[in-house]
Amino acid sequence: MSKIHYFDYNATAPLRDEVVALMCDEMRIVGNASAVHLSGRRAHGVVEKAREQMGAFLNIDAKQVIFNSGASEGNNTLFYGLEGYSHIVSEIEHPAVGKAANDKAQRIKVDSNAQIDLAHLEALLQKAEKPAFVSVMYVNNEVGAVQPVEEIGRLCRQYDALFHTDAVQAAGKIPLDMQKIGADYITLSAHKYGGPQGVGVLAFAKGKPPPKLIVGGSQESMQRAGTLNVAGIAGMGLASEIAQKEIGHYETHIRPWRDAIETELLQAKRKDGAPRVDILGYDGERTANTSLFLIYDVNKDTLVMKSDMAGICASSGAACSSGTVKTSNTVAAMRPDINVPVPIMRLSMGWQTTQDDVDAFLKFWHKLTK
Repeated sequence: MSKIHYFDYNATAPLRDEVVALMCDEMRIVGNASAVHLSGRRAHGVVEKAREQMGAFLNIDAKQVIFNSGASEGNNTLFYGLEGYSHIVSEIEHPAVGKAANDKAQRIKVDSNAQIDLAHLEALLQKAEKPAFVSVMYVNNEVGAVQPVEEIGRLCRQYDALFHTDAVQAAGKIPLDMQKIGADYITLSAHKYGGPQGVGVLAFAKGKPPPKLIVGGSQESMQRAGTLNVAGIAGMGLASEIAQKEIGHYETHIRPWRDAIETELLQAKRKDGAPRVDILGYDGERTANTSLFLIYDVNKDTLVMKSDMAGICASSGAACSSGTVKTSNTVAAMRPDINVPVPIMRLSMGWQTTQDDVDAFLKFWHKLTK
């Protein structure tokens, strides 16, 4: 079996060793964080420490943090709880937002770099029935496009609309400051930056407590019922603290590696001399770790098989926005001109990526395109 070279951090990141150690320790100790006896109080203390860590991660008071099972739950909590609002979302949202929005939701247009059209957003806000709720992801999960969230927040305040940003793909890659963004709500998932799967956060601005989705017990200040996952929450808190300290790694190491790969990709030519690769969002602002590209003159099944044989773990599929092959909302919105199936690959790197991984991908690429 080939050595694994992992390029799918936008799907899930490897658990950090320190997080594994902490969670293993916590799982060996019994305690329900809602219990008032000694064991329960100890577990409660673990949760509150993680809440403080998350508050620091987002530059908010720890009391503005609600733990849950992940961003999908957080997103659904907001959309189903704010069903009576006018929903405005971008064309390129994750399905946890796109499918949760109501049938009358207005969609904000994006350009060929997956950047939202601020003028279109303002036009939608001007005509939206009150109250209105806007949701735009901070960073797109497919192309890595970074949205102008501060400007979006300003527009939402100007038109008295609530603003939510799914910051799952921003966390750990770029600094998060909820106050500076001006968001009323932010959702996060721990597993995107070295924490455990199945743990997340719904953070809210002061005076803007979110609606309730899961009711029952009095956990999380009556905002989200259910016995708390103490070990997972502890892991998320520690992963966030580590990610915040190491955020510079993305600019010093990850971006040069991503750029080196893209330089090689752009050198490949088809038989007619045209570029063999089309990197989506190349001219826009992107996170340092993500590259989404179309590959011409390569069969999709061949791409999947050969990448797997080389140990390259990356997302792959086909793009066709106007033909019969189903593609993602993101690719369809960015490139409505594509009318034939084109194999597509997404590379996403992270904290455990090495030069050896980059070299392995380039070796695979040269064999694929020779």
